[in-house]
Amino acid sequence: MKLHVCPRCENRWSDGGLYIDMDGCRALWRAGEIRLPPIAARMMSTLVRAYGRVVRYEALAEAVWNGTNAWPASDRDAVRVSICRLNHRLRAARFPGAIRNVRGYGYELMLAA
Repeated sequence: MKLHVCPRCENRWSDGGLYIDMDGCRALWRAGEIRLPPIAARMMSTLVRAYGRVVRYEALAEAVWNGTNAWPASDRDAVRVSICRLNHRLRAARFPGAIRNVRGYGYELMLAA
């Protein structure tokens, strides 16, 4: 599955019917929809923008918490917990993919073919 960028709105969607609305904090696909809390939406947005590449722990932490007072004391632990919660939400909603852990490096968004 390949994600394409919408040139007018910078939202992304896939050939397989997946649409990520980064501004609306939701993901839609043929069989469902999920609304995401702000941290999960920023994390998903970062992973979608880097689709096909692994995103380092530090890059995810900066993208999600930079500029806020909620910067975590331990970046990796905060990222790990947030990714775990996001993956749980995605599985519960039958999202057609998952977030894969690349041990010691970061995470990658994987979509079902």
